[in-house]
Amino acid sequence: MSAVTRRRLVAVLASLAALAALAALVVLLFPLYAVIVASFETNSQLFGASHYSFFPSQFTLSNYRAVLSQQGSHVISSLIIALGTTLVTLVIALPAAAPTPRSRSPSSTTSPPAAATRP
Repeated sequence: MSAVTRRRLVAVLASLAALAALAALVVLLFPLYAVIVASFETNSQLFGASHYSFFPSQFTLSNYRAVLSQQGSHVISSLIIALGTTLVTLVIALPAAAPTPRSRSPSSTTSPPAAATRP
């Protein structure tokens, strides 16, 4: 097999792998999209429809208003806990990570692997 044929084969395989990854991404993210779209529909649209609508005709924020009016304090406490946890993690991790780029590891003085030296 010539080098040109090999490059074309690699390019085709890379394209097929990218297409398969895109298809998997669509399949995996569709439930998230469906939930987000359903959250903007009215209850009559959601429960009265005989088929799934990818783009609902009427968007509403009534579901978000209802949740925030009934569960607003729980949402606020969850946000406070999440932000506090993030802040504590950053306070601990940033000083620990600062010297990392300057440190020398034993592997940094060794030669690169054979696979990295191929053209």
